[in-house]
Amino acid sequence: RLRQSLLGRLPGLSNARRLLSAPPSGMPPDDEKPMFPGSRSSFTTQLDFIHPENFEGIPVYRLVNRRGDLVDGAPEPTLAGNKDLCLQVYETMLQLNIMDKILYDSQRQGRISFYMTSFGEEGIVANAAALNPNDLVFCQYRESGVLMQRGMELERFMDQCYSNDSDINRGRQMPVHYGSKDHSFVTVSSPLATQMPQLAGPPTRSNGCRTACALFATLATAQRRRATRMPL
Repeated sequence: RLRQSLLGRLPGLSNARRLLSAPPSGMPPDDEKPMFPGSRSSFTTQLDFIHPENFEGIPVYRLVNRRGDLVDGAPEPTLAGNKDLCLQVYETMLQLNIMDKILYDSQRQGRISFYMTSFGEEGIVANAAALNPNDLVFCQYRESGVLMQRGMELERFMDQCYSNDSDINRGRQMPVHYGSKDHSFVTVSSPLATQMPQLAGPPTRSNGCRTACALFATLATAQRRRATRMPL
């Protein structure tokens, strides 16, 4: 009442109203389709190679619902012997998200010149966990989780983004364009889809004794005509 009384005495604010946002009354049922703007995809519990032209939208792989319960048709997870690894992967995903928030705010404050977050792609950490430590990885600028999973210290991420004297590249690379020979991580390339042709060489030169993995943006996968011509 006191607040409304004071507002009524101020010129131009006699009709002011206080608006409060309210949480949604309830989440959509779990059997609904993915809530992606413009998407016509559906959920699936099976991983398989597909032909996109056979689908209105590429299916979204999902094993648990929003409450963390297994959905119908999902295989029972087996964590025997891998519980510690699963926890370590999860902790790394959280750490990556926190680092992204700090560095993104730093960029918005003008402390660093450029930054790209990994929001929504934290799961790439599991990809790194499935590879051998010496397997080469070619990434774009949203796969910092690979380096973090392989043990790169937070200080090294900061050194690179701030281009300080401790940066192994001495500031010659744009922020987020990480590279580390010690972690078998090839320096990030700015142009999208360059990782595909780069990937073809290392396995051949190492006589098949070393795996190479390429991670590239969704926009690059849309370049179907270009990708189908790659000799991979």
